[in-house]
Amino acid sequence: MGNKQAYLVQYSTGSYDDYYQIFLFVTYDKQKAMDYCQKFNMILDKWFRYYDELLKGLRYEDKLCKKYWCRWNELSETNECIYKEIEVR
Repeated sequence: MGNKQAYLVQYSTGSYDDYYQIFLFVTYDKQKAMDYCQKFNMILDKWFRYYDELLKGLRYEDKLCKKYWCRWNELSETNECIYKEIEVR
């Protein structure tokens, strides 16, 4: 009896000493994994560009910059969502 294929959907964030992976879910449906990753990455890109545009032209001392910088930094450290094929016994 062969092992069944499943798909682990995940993304990572941080770098070097604060790097970690977030495992979102496992599915047997490859199309569901691909669709989720595509939607996640599209939204991540959209929000990163939104906050990037908000911060353009602002100095760090500005109140708005301080308000939005943490969220922008968090988004900039978030890597794309991917799926990996795994075997289930």
